[in-house]
Amino acid sequence: MKLIEARDHFLKVLTAAQVQRDQKRGMINDPVEGGQWQVPEWQVFERDTMFTEVNKWRKERGFDAINMQQLLKVEQFAVGHVDYARKFALYCAKLGCGEAV
Repeated sequence: MKLIEARDHFLKVLTAAQVQRDQKRGMINDPVEGGQWQVPEWQVFERDTMFTEVNKWRKERGFDAINMQQLLKVEQFAVGHVDYARKFALYCAKLGCGEAV
């Protein structure tokens, strides 16, 4: 599968998760930070959704699973950009397809 097609897939997954933000308005302890920081529930949900999808794709293509730190690294590349969702989806597609990011 071409990278752009993969990016489009990951963008759909992220967009579907983002639609649920209104249902996830609470603040929760961030498990990635050892529960030390309160973050919006939707943030953890979207991150976990993308993490699961990237690893699903990697498994289907014969690659080892990534760890959460690898996902957080690529998410940080997108944070603050007006096209955050597209950038995050692209970096997730690269991870999912086994490309170095």
